[in-house]
Amino acid sequence: TGIDLLKVIAKPTPKQMDAMNLLGPNRFVCGIAGRGGGKTFVGVNSMLRDDVMKLEKFEFGIPTPYRKKESKRVYWHVCPSLQQFKSFVWPEWMTCIHPADVEHAHISDWEVKMKWGSIYKGITADDPKIQLRRGVTLEGVIPDEAADIPEELWIRILLPALGKSRRRKYRPELNLQPGWAFFIGTPMGKKNWYYRLWRDAMDGKKSADW
Repeated sequence: TGIDLLKVIAKPTPKQMDAMNLLGPNRFVCGIAGRGGGKTFVGVNSMLRDDVMKLEKFEFGIPTPYRKKESKRVYWHVCPSLQQFKSFVWPEWMTCIHPADVEHAHISDWEVKMKWGSIYKGITADDPKIQLRRGVTLEGVIPDEAADIPEELWIRILLPALGKSRRRKYRPELNLQPGWAFFIGTPMGKKNWYYRLWRDAMDGKKSADW
C-alpha cells in the first residue's frame, strides 16, 4: 500500500484504516470521535497515503515532461491555534513520516517538503495573516477540531483552494481531480457549523461527494 511505501513507522489500527478508506469513494469526509480516539493520527496518515498513492499513479505513469510539475502537491493540516498544531500535529508528523523521505522540515514555518516535491504545511486559524493565503491550490486539507475553526475559513479559503484549478483545467491528460477534505474533531454540542455539516452529510442533504 501507499503507507508501506512511505515507510510509516506507526501503523493504523483496523478501525482507523476503515476511517481512512472513506476518502477513496468520497471527496469530503466528516470524522467525529472523542478525545484519545486517534483522530489526528488518522488525518495525518490519510494525507500521507493519498500523496504516495498519487506519486505511484502520476509520477511513475506519466510522460517525463510532466513529472516535475505534478510532484509538487500541497496539503494543509489546519488547527484552531498554533499551540494545538505544535503540541499534537507536528509530533504526529515526526512519528509517521520516515526521515529518509524528507527533503527538509522547517519548524519556523511548520512545513515539511518530501523528496518527491510534495509539501505538507501546518496552518492555524488564529494566524492574523490567514487571509493572505487565498489563491493557493490544495490537493487535500485536514480541518482538525473543525468545530473550533471559523466556518468562514472553510467557505472563503479552504473550499475554493480545493476546486478545479488552472493546472487541472489545462492539463486534462493527467485526469486530475479536485482536492479533498477530511474533517476531524471532538463533538462540541449541536450549536456549531461542524455539527450542521455532519448532520447534512448524514441526511443526504449534501452532494454525492460527501
